[in-house]
Amino acid sequence: MRRRDFITFVGGAVATPLVARAQQAGKVHQIAVVHPSHPISDLRETGSIIFFRALFTELRRLGYVEDKNMIIARYSAEGRNERHAEIVRDVVKSRPDLIFTVTPEFVRLFKAATTAIPIVALTQDPIAFGLVASIARPGGNITGVTVDAGLEELWSKRLQILKELAPKVSKVALLCTQARWAVYEQEIPRLAQKIGVSIFGATVGVPVQATEFRRAFAEISQGKADGLLVDGSAENLTNRRLIIELCEQASLPAIYPYREYAEIGGLMVYAVDLVSQGRRAAAQVDEILKGANPGEIPFSLVTKYDFIINLKTAKALGLTVPPHLTVAADEVIE
Repeated sequence: MRRRDFITFVGGAVATPLVARAQQAGKVHQIAVVHPSHPISDLRETGSIIFFRALFTELRRLGYVEDKNMIIARYSAEGRNERHAEIVRDVVKSRPDLIFTVTPEFVRLFKAATTAIPIVALTQDPIAFGLVASIARPGGNITGVTVDAGLEELWSKRLQILKELAPKVSKVALLCTQARWAVYEQEIPRLAQKIGVSIFGATVGVPVQATEFRRAFAEISQGKADGLLVDGSAENLTNRRLIIELCEQASLPAIYPYREYAEIGGLMVYAVDLVSQGRRAAAQVDEILKGANPGEIPFSLVTKYDFIINLKTAKALGLTVPPHLTVAADEVIE
């Protein structure tokens, strides 16, 4: 067997290539994994992101062994949205057997670029973001898993929990990309009003880098927000350490969308179970590689959320956690 290792740089975006083709009797499946911001080292079974650890662990359990019967090309835009279109062109041109991608923005670009290559996505509500017409039958070449069960259920619950822990909160900022706020701004302020708070978007522009987050937090301060919601965008997760650091500096109570935030000091997390969604995405990949039509595979909706409280962070903010929240939490970090 001959082995070749190489690295391709695509318009500044980094891709780990198709490497080490194994000589074997069965088919070798070629998969492209595309992310808007995480380092490529995170897009692996050994990476720091729970979802990708679960995805690749389950694929291996299903019999897909990287560099043997599964060759993976990994691409990251490294937070630079202007690179998305070029990455999409390069991926489609390489003609993989399947594309796995993250975020509504990337899904929309791939949907426009190919109707032939199956796409499995990790995304926010695919109906609200106009990606598919039906959860049960997505149609076309797209299926995937969601990180929410719909905007109303998710954001109402997060706002409610934030208000219960910090009753004095009256004005909340929502940290998200500009594109996300365009979707949220009609619905989420109405939900906030029901809970007795006002809300405004603290938007992060492109390229999504540290300077943009610092600018957004300056807006949060100027807008006199006394609470923060952090959107589940991939870009936010990639920059989670900086976001938590900026919250600490501002003494701002915040609720976050993924477990990874709580693990490094985030106050509260109301998070989708990314392990189960990672396993489900792997099952979808398996179905498609065995011949299933992606458009006939239902999107996997969230069925379980994890509620995590970091008592150490609450104490540092001068907050007393109500006993009923401690009881309701799936995990309490002390």
